[in-house]
Formats: sequence, C-alpha cells, structure tokens
Amino acid sequence: MPLPPAKPPASRPGDNIPRGILCLVGATTLFSTVNMAAKYLSAAYPVGEIVFFRSFVGLVPCLVLVAMHGGWRMLRTEHPGRHATRCFFGFVSLGAAFLSYAMMPLGDAVAIGYAGPLFVTVLSVLLLGDKVGVHRWSAVAAGLVGVLIMAAPMGAVPPLGAATALTNAFFYALSMISVRQLGATETPAAMMFYHTAFSGLFALPLLLFGWVTPTGLELALLLGIGVVGGVSQWLVIQAFRQAPPSSLSPFSYIGLVWAMVWGWLVWGDMPTLQLLSGAALVVAGGLYILHREVKLNAARRQEALAAQAGP
Repeated sequence: MPLPPAKPPASRPGDNIPRGILCLVGATTLFSTVNMAAKYLSAAYPVGEIVFFRSFVGLVPCLVLVAMHGGWRMLRTEHPGRHATRCFFGFVSLGAAFLSYAMMPLGDAVAIGYAGPLFVTVLSVLLLGDKVGVHRWSAVAAGLVGVLIMAAPMGAVPPLGAATALTNAFFYALSMISVRQLGATETPAAMMFYHTAFSGLFALPLLLFGWVTPTGLELALLLGIGVVGGVSQWLVIQAFRQAPPSSLSPFSYIGLVWAMVWGWLVWGDMPTLQLLSGAALVVAGGLYILHREVKLNAARRQEALAAQAGP
C-alpha cells in the first residue's frame, strides 16, 4: 500500500528538535516495558490476543487525550484515507514485533527491529525529500551490515524470527514517515484516536485464531500494555511532529539497551558476541547519522546568519 503523495519538507519553521528528542526518549523507555510484558505473556497467550489488548485498551488514554485537548471537534479531518494507511503500517509493525518477541530472545528481536530508524532515513529521502549525502548513506550501509550480522544463519537467531523482526522494522519506518506527513495538518489527538480506533478494528479478527481468558497478573499486564502503549504512542506522535525523522531516529536506540536489560533480568538471556557486534554497527550507523545532522544544521545556521549580515 503506497504512502499518501504529500511531501512536506525535511524541517519546518515550528520544529523544536530538543523537545522532539525528549518525547521520543520517553516513548522508547515506556515501549520497552510493553515489549517485555508482551514477550512474557506470549508464553501462555496467543499473540493475536495480546495485539488486541494493546490496540483496544489503548483507546482509554486516547479518549483522555481527546477530552483534554478540546473534545470531539479536535478529531475533524480531511484525510481519513491517510489515517487508515498510517494505521495499517503501524498495525503490521506491532503484530510483527510481538510475534518476533515470541520467536526469539527479546534483545535479539529488538536489535534486529532497530533497522527501523535506518529505513526511516532511507524513506525520508524517497518520500519526504530529505537531503542525504555520502556520509549518511555510508552510515545506513554500516547499520544494515550490522543487521545481517545479527540475523546470519550460522547464529542462534531463527531465520523466520529474523524475517519477522525485519518486517516490523520496515513497517515501523513507513508508519513514522506517515506520522511526519500527517503532522503538518492533523492534531495529535486526531492522529492518536484514528490510529487506535482503526487498530482496534484490525485486531478483532485476530481473536478468531485463539483466545485464553486472562485473570490476575496476566489481566493486569494485558490492560497495562494497552494503557502504557497508548501513552507511548502519543509521545511518538508528539516527537515526529516536533522534529524531522532523521534527527530523531538515533535516540530510539535506548530501547535496545532496555531490551537487553529486560532479557537478562527476566529470562536470563545474555547477549552473544554476534548480537553485540551487529547491534554496535546498527547503533554506530544511527549515531553517525545524528552527528552529520547536527553538523549540517550548524552549517545552515552559519549561512543564514551570514546572509542576514549582508556584504
């Protein structure tokens, strides 16, 4: 399914990059707890049921947000098709992510899924018109080599699990690009509401593939996945409305550290040398992209000041 044709510029006058980074760091930290709970629950509950609770219960913080930001009038939109497209991308990413967590150690699944920010950089060029030079293309290439190292057949990562994690990464990137496009005209309340509502509808058929009635701690975790995931989604929307994707994506790597910590604390999974070396390349690629972004922004500011000063 193609993205909407709108192509906003890589940066806008109202951008606030530090605030965008702060929102993304908070979202990534909260998402890490959702990932941990989803993997824990996948041992006893169908992945489709976990996705349903994440999507349906996520309406609770969504409705609170709508009430806090002007009520139903904030949901007016002239782009329902774009909302549906963005939701489809996000829903596929979510389902693939939770399925990959059930198929391999959490750290491995999240590490491979972190090819997403690399895909964001590539798609920002193709779909948003971002300018990317040879240095950042080299960083993307290094990151993709890191993914190949982590997913190499001779390693402990199951091929199907690696493919599922990469599917999550690619559709995550498409979803984030869609957020950037919608953010030019839509309110955060509208984007979160339509995403959550469409996701809940998409998740209903998954219950036909299995249902286990939750009780006690498991019920609390399933409800918590929905609420915390909804709050995290709002923070992601805020982040990508505040700053261009190429500036934000490296900071999502905080989630990789959290995944390894949770994997060690809950399941005793120690990161392998193959995982660490591949993840190091992925992170290095992302951080170099950030370095180039900061350097180029500084150069643009100097040029602007020089132009204002005149001859």
